[in-house]
Amino acid sequence: MKKTNKAYQERPWLEYYDEENIPSSIEYPDCSMVDMIMQSAEKWPDNVAYSYYGHKVTYKNFIRKIEKAARALKNYGVKEGDRVTICMPNTPEGITMVYAVNMVGAVCNMVHPLSSEKELEYYIKVADSKYVLVIDAVFDKIYRLRDTAQLERIIVVRPSDGLGFLKKKLYNTLHIKKVRLPANDNRVVLWCIPAVLLVPPRP
Repeated sequence: MKKTNKAYQERPWLEYYDEENIPSSIEYPDCSMVDMIMQSAEKWPDNVAYSYYGHKVTYKNFIRKIEKAARALKNYGVKEGDRVTICMPNTPEGITMVYAVNMVGAVCNMVHPLSSEKELEYYIKVADSKYVLVIDAVFDKIYRLRDTAQLERIIVVRPSDGLGFLKKKLYNTLHIKKVRLPANDNRVVLWCIPAVLLVPPRP
């Protein structure tokens, strides 16, 4: 029988829910995403937060990376309410930046790195995002948008950055094609592990 109370009128999809197995609502914790990951770090500091090609990072070290990235974002002028575009595959730097942006109080604008240049321009402009984290393989597309999208900072990540020392050296040795970054554009920042974004702040 069709539901007729106000809740079901406002949310008609609830009509198809099995009330015994699918609740119409759940209680969400009154905290941010980064608060939740910090709570996990307090409970299980030495547990593995993530593993990237066998390189394991504990919650304790993950929080340190998040805090460093958040400090760097603030240093570059990112403030509460700003939008930061993340144009990355699933690498540790992308994950770290999501939580760092959340720690600052800014908003993540997640876009697919295989999007076309025109799509990327639209996504960045519609979000009014002035900061972009991008994988080096698609840096050129983002860099061509630096003026039309009025970008203030482009943070470039290499796929090997989140690897352990030996695997990183091996990757960089075998990865013949290197992405050339402009030498005299202070809007472009190379992500530096473990220091994170080790370049001077904007003037």
